[in-house]
Amino acid sequence: MFPHFSSDWVLRATVWRSKYSQPIVEKNYSQLIPDHSTEIENLFINTMAQIYPEDRGTNYAIREGRSLALKLGNG
Repeated sequence: MFPHFSSDWVLRATVWRSKYSQPIVEKNYSQLIPDHSTEIENLFINTMAQIYPEDRGTNYAIREGRSLALKLGNG
């Protein structure tokens, strides 16, 4: 999939597991969605919690990744 990828680029890997397969949506959830930016310059997050109001799905993850890249001028 990524023919030019080098494992030398990886500084650290972490496995994260969750009891649930998708975020638990509660009242006013749209106000709780985390921002894409982080405290680290040029590091952004894009998680299943940010796909709301859609259900989990690869197509939504791709859509959100593309949207963030376009917003940052990298798409």
